[in-house]
Order: sequence, then C-alpha cells, then structure tokens
Amino acid sequence: MAKILFVNPIVKEEDNPHHVPMGIAQLAAIVMKQGHHVQVFDINAWRVDDDKIKEVLTSDTWDLIGIGGITTAYASIKKIAKICKKVFPKVPVCLGGGVLTSLPKETMRWLPEVDFGFGGEG
Repeated sequence: MAKILFVNPIVKEEDNPHHVPMGIAQLAAIVMKQGHHVQVFDINAWRVDDDKIKEVLTSDTWDLIGIGGITTAYASIKKIAKICKKVFPKVPVCLGGGVLTSLPKETMRWLPEVDFGFGGEG
C-alpha cells in the first residue's frame, strides 16, 4: 500500500481558482480504489507561500508525489517540483496533464526534478 500525494499547481497567478482539479480527483479515486492512501494538496485553491508548501509536504512521508496541470501552470509546477525534490530527494516526482502532453521531451528536459512523465491525466 503506497502513500501518494497529488499536487494541483497554481493555474493562473492573476486569476482566482474556479474549478476542482477533476483530473487529480479522478486519479485519486482510482488509486484509492486500489487500496492506496491518497492526499490532495490544491495549491491553486490555497495560494500559499513556499514555506507553507514545505510544511504541507513534510506533514507526512510519501511514496510518490504526482503533479499535474496545464501549460499556464508551468512556473508553479517548476517551483513545486524543485521543492519536492529538495524535501524528499528519493521520492519519485511524476508529472502529467497538458503541460507535459504538449511538449513531453522538452518538458522533461526543462524539469530535471521530475522522474516520470505521463501523457494526459496519467
């Protein structure tokens, strides 16, 4: 049984959040149905600073951290991936969603902290 953290990055810095991260919600439901423990950290909704991100990340130990988002979330994803690897250097960081699907090879090269990439929602 794995402990998985899904992280929803900030979608648009200049806009308030409007939607539940449905892709992450669907993946969380699938993973929970398989018997794994899941937490979702919606940074887009909470709009917290880096110290709070570190605090939430270290509130538990994780077997895998999954980040997903669209291309407008790239800056947030980059920051989150760096923080994840700094806090948990041995925990696999996975990335999915439109940000990776649109330019998979380039995105994996630009984000060396990401260990695995999944086209689409994973």
